[in-house]
Order: sequence, then structure tokens, then C-alpha cells
Amino acid sequence: MQKKQDFKKYNIYNNNTDININIGLTKDQVKTRKEKGLFNYNVKPKFKTTGQILVSNIFTYFNILNFVLAIFVLAVGEIKNVFFIGVVICNIFIGIAQEIKVRSIIKKLSIVSQPKAIVIRDGNQEEIDISEIVLDDIIILNSGNQIVADAIVKDGFVEVNESLITGESDLVLKKQGDKLISGSFVVSGSCKACVQSVGEKTYVSKILTDVGQYKNTKNKSEIMKYINTVVKIVAVVIIPVGVLRFYKEYFWLHNNIKDSVVFTVASVIGMIPEGIILLTSVTLMIGVIRLIKLNTLTQDLFCLETLAKVDVLCLDKTGTLTQGEIEVDEIIKINNNNLINIELMLYNFCLSTKDIGSTVEGLKKYINKNIDNKKNWDVQDLVCFSSDRKWSGINFKNNINLVLGAPEILLNNNINKYNYLINKYIDQGKRILVLGVSDKKLDINILPEIDPVAFIIMSDKVRDKAFETIDFFKKQGVKIKIISGDNAASVSRIARLVRVEESEKYIDSSSLKSNEDIKKAIKNYNIFGRTKPEQKREIIKAYQEAGHVVGMIGDGVNDILALKQADCSIAMSEGSDAARQISKFVLLDSDFKSVPNIVNEGRRVINNIIRSASMFLIKNIYSFALSLILLFFASSYPFQPIQLTLLGTLTVGLPSFFLVLENNKEPIKKNFFKIVLRNALPPSVAIIFNILLINIINKYLINLDSIEISTMAVILTGLCNLLALIKISKPINFKRRLIIIVFLAIFLFSIIFFKNIFLLCNINIKILIIILILGLLSFWGINYF
Repeated sequence: MQKKQDFKKYNIYNNNTDININIGLTKDQVKTRKEKGLFNYNVKPKFKTTGQILVSNIFTYFNILNFVLAIFVLAVGEIKNVFFIGVVICNIFIGIAQEIKVRSIIKKLSIVSQPKAIVIRDGNQEEIDISEIVLDDIIILNSGNQIVADAIVKDGFVEVNESLITGESDLVLKKQGDKLISGSFVVSGSCKACVQSVGEKTYVSKILTDVGQYKNTKNKSEIMKYINTVVKIVAVVIIPVGVLRFYKEYFWLHNNIKDSVVFTVASVIGMIPEGIILLTSVTLMIGVIRLIKLNTLTQDLFCLETLAKVDVLCLDKTGTLTQGEIEVDEIIKINNNNLINIELMLYNFCLSTKDIGSTVEGLKKYINKNIDNKKNWDVQDLVCFSSDRKWSGINFKNNINLVLGAPEILLNNNINKYNYLINKYIDQGKRILVLGVSDKKLDINILPEIDPVAFIIMSDKVRDKAFETIDFFKKQGVKIKIISGDNAASVSRIARLVRVEESEKYIDSSSLKSNEDIKKAIKNYNIFGRTKPEQKREIIKAYQEAGHVVGMIGDGVNDILALKQADCSIAMSEGSDAARQISKFVLLDSDFKSVPNIVNEGRRVINNIIRSASMFLIKNIYSFALSLILLFFASSYPFQPIQLTLLGTLTVGLPSFFLVLENNKEPIKKNFFKIVLRNALPPSVAIIFNILLINIINKYLINLDSIEISTMAVILTGLCNLLALIKISKPINFKRRLIIIVFLAIFLFSIIFFKNIFLLCNINIKILIIILILGLLSFWGINYF
């Protein structure tokens, strides 16, 4: 109620009765509304603020735990053993720097893919950012536009799909006085609408606040599941295990407080998985930056993983395989009535239609170049094109009712009469439309009997390197499926040109009456024609239910439901607003040939994360296991924090960081967690085995002091880490060999010349013999298993 009083006070009314739709708001009225905050700001910004990035990177559970442990070590005067916190601080800075860098780059490029709004202000049409829309703005909406603020239709009509909001995919006709819901999108028609609510008051913003994003936010990331699993387990057990370790060191072994704290801290920091969290984030962010250089905007970080696993790729034809620049090749008159002026009909149809898109643009170019008789007819009303109807029509006041659409829809039972002509052009890969007249008024729900007067023969060029792109996916074992709204035979012809497998086998989706029909069809066909938007979605769902990871590439309003359903969706920048907004990736150059580069980048990222995760998990496994097992041995924890810093930096962290920068285009193997565990278990077991054997040797064979035990533990653990690195890096190329040799040399140099810093002793003959024996056993075990 208070809001209404405010509107009146500032001459701002949300009933919109005083707004002239042809003039819109004045500059002063826009300024007044902005001053009152009545503009379309984002309730939940897409990007984190710098403050949020700082907080999310600094104040994590494990960072806080690390700092608390550092305070304990400082409190007992062990300054040298607090160096591990330096690694933590470096990780924090790296994470912050990378996230800010990626945010900055994506912000700039997002401007390209973000929808714009066309508004009427001071009698002129203006294109503005959607955040600049104010209350009572008059906006113009066309097919493919996403509705970004709640509004009331004031002139014209549109058919709207509200499935992204309501889940219902039936088209809803919106006429004068009807409300448009933000978050839905226009499928057909054109209208002027007056904005009713903006910002947090819009319908979609309330949903965002209550139930989260309306977009397809399902996350099938195995990486995230793995990281979350490790984090949850460690978060639960780390403090109880740490308490038990301190109890054992201080009360059972009777170590002094300093040693008890140092050994306890060492056992705890070894279990903390901060390295894998950081490296995964940094690797994904580097992937995003690389994709940006490939003219691809990433809107979902973890979808890189999904894209790398795609084994079925569904494509729209127009604008994906073809350039989307439709040209009229020929107009064939099919009615002998000389009184029918086809050129004049086509001119008035194109002049009067509210449809937009490549087909209409191609027709308009043709009439502007080839038609001289340009007598205008007055329009009574019209039916806009939709992918469901496959036709559009106009009722003129001179009682001529024109309709333009697909032959199989308009010709109906008479199509056999023209099959020879239609098939002739379809075999050439042409697109065919029928221009017809009717003596009955056209209605949005009913198509009356049509008298065809002309075939319009149109063509669209296949994209450059489309064949090479299709060939790339065939070699990678990815199945290509073409799902189009065009004639199935015509789509098949284009598919044959780019050598899609089994492109001669196609099906008209209008024959698929149920989901069971679709499930049968996907087993036998790669080409689907005359497919409605809902059918595109159901086809993708059927592939998913059959166990496939499905990608979808599209650009039109008819692709939106399929893009939303797909595991990984890619939109063309030149496509519809809603398609860009719903997709995980946007091809900024709108070029299909860019897709292999994206797949390869996804594979590089995920393969390298698997390597790095394997290396970091080794440390977590042996630290956790030793912390528990050694509770039952009369010996202290064998490592000190400074030694774990050495091991973590030179044999895990830095080698992993360099490896994640490498190219790796190998197909992704399924089950991320099993692969990582299989890589990490043998070296982890070898390290645990070595430590236990050293303790047994110390108790029953040779009397060793604590510094000798630590020295052997450090050297053998470092060697096991490097052996694991060699195994995980296979096949070994020059770069990988260089990385391994360099870090092995630095590690040996450190333990020989900086032994005092890392609390190590001189290597005498007994230590050398034990290291050689256990080292050979470790080499055999890691390589054998």
C-alpha cells in the first residue's frame, strides 16, 4: 500500500493508464523512476562482488582450521614449522586473483550475449540494457525475446512459452490487457507492453528468492560430488582425530607440549584437502579463459566436465549446420488463375507480417529486389508463425486471406498431387514453402482449407568446415543427431552433404504420437524432421534415459526447451535471447566449427583435474590412515609440518600445477571417483607400508632416533609421490619428463643441502640401505597395481 502512495507522490502509476504507447516515457519520467530505484536491477547479481570473492576464498572452514593450527604452533615457539601457512596464503591469493580475472573477462563478454530491450521513449525506439528498464516503460517484444520484466500487453499479441517458470510447455496467447510474466519467452507474434513491475518485485525475482534459479541448474558434475564427498568426510573426522593424536602424543607417549602440538598439527594439515579444491577451481577458471580466446562464453563452470563426456550431440539444422541466411531461389506458380497476382500477395504478406527470422528476411530481400507492384493492403488481423503450427497467416480487409507454411501442413491430403515437384527440390537440399489463399478467415487455433497458389523455393548455405566438424565427432565416438523443424527429407539431404552417419534414414516427427514412439525412433534414426519444440525436448530426454550424456546446439526459440533439457547446451550468439540465456555455452562467433575446440578444452581440463586430484588424494589418504593406525603404535607421527610443506610443494602441488596446463585431448573415461581412487591408492598404501615397516625395523631390528625416522619417511614419501606422478603422467612426453626430472632434482637438492631447515639428518649407510630396499618395494608395488 505504501508503494502505491509513493507512485502517486512522484507521478508514477503502476496501472499505466496515463502512458501513451506510441510516445512512452519522457526523459524526465525515466530519471524520476531511476531516482526512486524503480528500475530493473538484478536482485541476485550474476557475478560475485570483490568483497564476496575475498570472503569466499579467505573464510573457509579449512583456511580457518589452518590458521588456528598455525597459532598453536607459534604458541609453542616452533616458528619454522609454521611455514605451511605460507602455502595456504599463496593458495588464497591465487584463488582470489584467478576468480577476479575470470569475472572481469566474463563480465565484458557477457555484454555481447545479454539480451537487450527495445523501448519507446519520447516517441523514439531505443535499444537499452535490460537493467535500464524502468517502471511503466513501453517495451517492444518479438519472437525469441525473453520477457525480462512483468508487463501488460497494450497493443498486438504474442504467444508465450512459460515453461521456464511454470513447467507447462503449452503456448499461451497474450492479447491486449493480458499479463506477461518475466522469465518466460515469446514464441511468436509481436506486441507493445507496459512494464508493471521491476527488480525484486517481478515474478521471476520472487521465484529466485524462494526456490532458486528458474534455469536448468541440474548439476551432474562428478568432480563436485568427489570434492564435496572428500570435504564432508574430512570436515567430520579431522578434529576428533586431531584430539586423539594430541592425547596419544602428550598423555601416552609423554612428549612435551611442544612436540605434541607439532606432531598433532602435522597429522591434521596432511588431511586437509585445500590443495585439490584450489587446483580444481584454478584449472576450471583457466579453461574458461582459454575458451574465451576461442570466442566461447562459459556460463556454467562445471559444464566443461559434462561437455567433455558428451556421447550424443543433437543439432538444429538452420543456423547450426547451415549459415541461417535464407535466400529465395525461385517462385513456382501452381494455380492457373491469371487473376491471382502472386507477387502482390507475397509483397503484402511480407510487408504486414509481424514474424521475424531468417526466412522472413530472405523473403523481404527477394520482394525488394524483384517486385515492382507494391500496392499496400490494409490488415484486419494476423496469425504469427510458431514451430507448433508450421504456418502463419494474414487476414486482409479486402477479404483476401493469405497463409504461408510447410507443404505437408497446408496441402494436407492434396500433397500427393505435388510430390514430384516437392521431392525434386528436397533432393537438392532446398527448403520449400507454400503460399496459399483461403476464403475463410484464418484463426490461431484452426487452419481452414487452403487453395495453394505458389511454391517458394529457398536455400541456405552449409557452413564452412561443417563436414570437418562432423568428422571430428565421428572420430571421437560421438553420435550426431539432427533434430529440425524443417522437412525431414530436406534435413536428410543437408545431413548427407556433411556426411552424418546413416543420414539417409530419417523420420517425420509428426508421426511420433507418444513418448514410446520417440524411444523406439531414437534407436533407428539419426535425422528427425518436422519436430515440434516439445518433441525436441522429449527426444533428448529419451537419449538421456537410454544412458547417454546429451549435448544440444541450437539458436532459435524452438530450441529452448531442448537446450534446457540437455546435459550440456550450446547457443549461437546470433540466436534468440532466451536460447542464449538458457545455455551453458554461447558461441560468440556463432560458428559451428568452434565446437571441437570447446570439447578439446573440456577434455584437457577434466583429464588434468583427474591427475591433480589423484596426486592430492594420496596425501589425504596416507595422512588420515597414519593418524589412525599410529594411535595403536608406541611411536610418534613421523612428519613435522615443515616436512609436509616440502613434500606437498615439490612432489605434489607444483608438479600438479604444471601438469594442468598441458594439452590432453583424450576422451574422458567414466566414473571420475573410481579413476582417481585407483590412481591414488597404490602410492598411498606404499607410503603407509613404508612408515609401518620403518617403525617395525626401529622396534625389532635397528634402534633409530626420531629424526632418522622422519628423514626416511620424508624421502620415501617424496619418492612414492614422484613415482605416482610418473605413472599418472603416462604417456611420458618431453614436457612431462622435464617436469618430473626438475622437481626430483629440486627435492633431492633440498633434502641434502637444506636438511637443517627441514629437520632432516645426514643419510648414513643404514638409512640408505633401508631407503633402497623400501624404495624398490614401493616402485614394484606402485607400478604393479
